[in-house]
Amino acid sequence: MVHYNICKIHSVLYDIKIIPVKRYRKRCMECVKMNVEGYVRLFQVVTPEYNYLYPMICDNCSLKLNHCKWCRVMKTNICSN
Repeated sequence: MVHYNICKIHSVLYDIKIIPVKRYRKRCMECVKMNVEGYVRLFQVVTPEYNYLYPMICDNCSLKLNHCKWCRVMKTNICSN
């Protein structure tokens, strides 16, 4: 069961089985909380030296904004003429 939104591009890119790792977290770009989990391949050994995949926003913000968690969130009102 998916608890976040994902766009068509990232559903094709991440068609491999990736799972979240609870130990390694980054900050969400929207709510600035440390609740974005790193992702690894299904049979990858979890080590600190591994380059984990981190989404841009957390699952809660993905649902709240109705935005793909892997895409960069753009603020359109920053550069208005």
